[in-house]
Amino acid sequence: MKPKRKNKSVVSRTLEKKKAKIKFKKPKITTGPNYDLKKHGVTQSILQQWLACRLACKYSLQGWRSTGLKVALEFGSLFHNLLEKQYKAIINNKKELNIDYELNKWSKEILKTYPDNQTVNDMMVKIKILWENYFVQWKEDYKRAWVGVETKFDVKYNGVRLRGMRDGLYRCKKTGSLWLLETKTYSDVNEQTMSDRLLFDFQNLFYITATEEELKEDVKGVLYNIIVKPRHRLGKKETYKEFYSRLKDVIPQDLDKYFVRFEVPYGKKRKEHFKKELNNILFYFNDWFYNNMEPTFRSSTYTCLGKIACSFLKACAQMSMTGYERRNDLMEELGGLK
Repeated sequence: MKPKRKNKSVVSRTLEKKKAKIKFKKPKITTGPNYDLKKHGVTQSILQQWLACRLACKYSLQGWRSTGLKVALEFGSLFHNLLEKQYKAIINNKKELNIDYELNKWSKEILKTYPDNQTVNDMMVKIKILWENYFVQWKEDYKRAWVGVETKFDVKYNGVRLRGMRDGLYRCKKTGSLWLLETKTYSDVNEQTMSDRLLFDFQNLFYITATEEELKEDVKGVLYNIIVKPRHRLGKKETYKEFYSRLKDVIPQDLDKYFVRFEVPYGKKRKEHFKKELNNILFYFNDWFYNNMEPTFRSSTYTCLGKIACSFLKACAQMSMTGYERRNDLMEELGGLK
């Protein structure tokens, strides 16, 4: 005999209502960069920041940015930009990238705002040696049936604009199925925990949901492409030329350590589960945003020091915005607020 079910709670009835399109409320606020959810939509990074810490998300949407350069992000950004140029060259049958020219150009720019030759030179050596071995490890990328590289998407989902930039999209030659390529840089990779985490990775599933909505075609999964930053250090009496020569001997001997890929398929059940989750997130994010971004509170301090320290760590520590300025660069890589 089946047990009697209790009457549905107010919470469960509320959640059921979220299957309908999000109904936008009249805005009560004007943020720094004049961001408005209904007009400008959301990116996965905005939603993930909101899930991690309401206060950090509020600061970000108001346009607050640290006046200092976050050097820890430069390594990944530079390597990512180099890959973008090279993959586009592959698609368009153009010449190989001149890595020395690109690194020198980058170093001249960054030294204007971050005059630390040692840090910059260290990054240049490591990026050059990784670059020289990346396509040795992944030579099959030259033969992939690329659909696009660094392509923007902007789709309506449940009444909300989902926006973002795909690193890559290709079609499997054997099956004809679509796959996303997503590239990240890490200092270290635990393959077991990473393979488990990727099965419900928010960004991957957000991009798949948006791409399927845009192309009206099933996306099989994501090829998660990781570049591991070498931990080697310059010797006390070593020149950068000698440092490069040492890495040139060491890195090629263990390419599987520095270039790691996970082929992550996502089935129908997983995608549907994520869509229900996304509907709830959008519902509550909408409620929070149009309620003067309240309630706003810091998350547990555990989230302040993740893979990279939160950019608003000093703001919380100092209880002031000294060292920050307001900018209009929200969604800048997607063309800004439009």
